[in-house]
Amino acid sequence: GGSGHEPAQSGFVGAGMLSAAICGDIFTSPPVDSILA
Repeated sequence: GGSGHEPAQSGFVGAGMLSAAICGDIFTSPPVDSILA
């Protein structure tokens, strides 16, 4: 989702947790190209 002051999801990427974290601009969703990359 959109980023705030600290993109918290990026700290949870790893074995047994999230597969990826994609951050967009503040108050917006990331572009589709970033998600499909």
